[in-house]
Amino acid sequence: MTENEVSPLMIKIMLVCYAFAEPSDMGTEWHSPAGVECRKWLLEQNLIGPTQRATKRGEAWVKFICSTPLPVHKWILPDRENFDVCLESSQV
Repeated sequence: MTENEVSPLMIKIMLVCYAFAEPSDMGTEWHSPAGVECRKWLLEQNLIGPTQRATKRGEAWVKFICSTPLPVHKWILPDRENFDVCLESSQV
């Protein structure tokens, strides 16, 4: 991962910190070495606070993640290089 990327586990833990009253009830991932590292990074980035709950910055990030649009398929006719058809996933 690069500096600006996060892992799926990081996102999962952030969502738990945002959505649940007791984030530590999430299970074994919470206490795993990777989970501890994720929480440490989230705390350093001011996305969660000492209580392991989402901060205002963390809430903004979760809302941003949740507002990400779904991917769209793009279909290309192989026998016509300059002609492509775009269909939204609802039309597939």
